[in-house]
Amino acid sequence: MLISDCLDPCGVLEPGEVHIKSSYHNLQNQEGNMTDIILGDVLLTRHPCKVPTDVQKATAVFKKELILYTDVIVISVKGHKVQDEILGRHLASMTGGGDYDGDKMQAFWDPELLKDFKPADPISATEPARVQAALVTENVTVPTVLETMKPQDGYLNQILVLQKAPPPGIGQCLLGRQLLENVGTFHLSKWLPP
Repeated sequence: MLISDCLDPCGVLEPGEVHIKSSYHNLQNQEGNMTDIILGDVLLTRHPCKVPTDVQKATAVFKKELILYTDVIVISVKGHKVQDEILGRHLASMTGGGDYDGDKMQAFWDPELLKDFKPADPISATEPARVQAALVTENVTVPTVLETMKPQDGYLNQILVLQKAPPPGIGQCLLGRQLLENVGTFHLSKWLPP
């Protein structure tokens, strides 16, 4: 199952717990029955899966407070647990360097996959101090960045105007097409031969 993930908005999931519920009875549970909710141990990962800790084991539980959260993996805000050790980080950060910006997470609950799974040492997911020391972090707001940018022949301004005031009745797809026709043609004319 490949779906988005989100943080537990109710704070009811404990470390190492997830809530996985479908809007249909289209999930096959560990006993082979069709259901809308997964219960028990699950393996979770996301692409790219590069380091040993990118596959994590969690326990899928049902929480009545989360019953309306369907077709998403709800993750505990209280941290993640690996071999009874509660980590000071969330589950998504342990899977493919994940966050909550729309990345998809994969869930597996097949007993054959779970039976021999041994979690990697969480130290594998810890960023070395020298890496953090080499990074320069600067907190800059989007308006500040936009103020410092010099629009090239009004190109940026045209995009901003179109984004702020979409024509009434035009859907996302048509707005994108209009953007390409109005702004993109001008931009491409600089690169294409006459």
